[in-house]
Amino acid sequence: MTWLPLEYGGYYLESENEEAGSGEIVYGNDQGFSITFGYSNDDAQAPRPRTNGVKAVSVDGRAAELYPSGTKGGDSVLVWPAAEGRSTLWVCAPLPEEELIQIAENVIVQLNRFTDLIDIQTANEGETPLLEAVEQALTETYVAQVEDCAKRAAKTGNYASEEYDRLQNDQMARYISPEREEALARVSALTDALRKEGRSGETIVSLFGPFYAATIWVSDDVDYALLAEYGMLDTLEYYFDTTANIVDERGVLIATYQIHYLSGRGETITVPTAEEMQFMYESNQIYLKAYRAAQAETTQE
Repeated sequence: MTWLPLEYGGYYLESENEEAGSGEIVYGNDQGFSITFGYSNDDAQAPRPRTNGVKAVSVDGRAAELYPSGTKGGDSVLVWPAAEGRSTLWVCAPLPEEELIQIAENVIVQLNRFTDLIDIQTANEGETPLLEAVEQALTETYVAQVEDCAKRAAKTGNYASEEYDRLQNDQMARYISPEREEALARVSALTDALRKEGRSGETIVSLFGPFYAATIWVSDDVDYALLAEYGMLDTLEYYFDTTANIVDERGVLIATYQIHYLSGRGETITVPTAEEMQFMYESNQIYLKAYRAAQAETTQE
């Protein structure tokens, strides 16, 4: 998780439980409540309380399930699929729907993660200066469009907005995001060719238009016993453990492409830049503030 609502104070790691293909992390809070984040390759492991029904919502354009709290101060549960489509994620906390969705939309799925976690401290609003690209992207026109989206969503009572998702993605593509698609297509084609040729070791390539670089590592360190167990020794030449890291002109990692020798299938992983993360955070804050203001106006009426 890369975002937690800081208006409730700081957070600390309360507990952590990890097994093969699943895990659950609990963050304690200065206000005496906790936020639980979990994931599993088995969808059946996701908590789905049936005490108060289920509401269909959206997380980054993907269908999700919201189970509202049945009691005052109790946990609501949000369950949604990972973008990669292999895992189910969930978050449980005594928070409003819009904050649960914002937490979910700021989860980044990584191949590996550090087990040492830092405390998330409360920060004053505006303390961190905006990066140049983010400042350019937060135009008056865009901010007004975000606020209009939030007002329309508040009228329906559904915080998730596909219109806002499209608006945010289009603005990021125009001002913020690197040109990943073409770079990934070229690197994945080259990586596949190196792997099938049986060329192991490291290859560094430059990509022009845009000027990116990629480091491709094809390993011949194959687990023969495991391949024999799966009856795959006869196709050994086609199953190298391969990784390609793509960096932009600043040397910032923007994407990874991997092929595992057991499946032979390629997998791309998008690595968000600092500008993308800050833009999404600032944009979501604008949306949240406008949504709450519109809700308050409706209540007064």
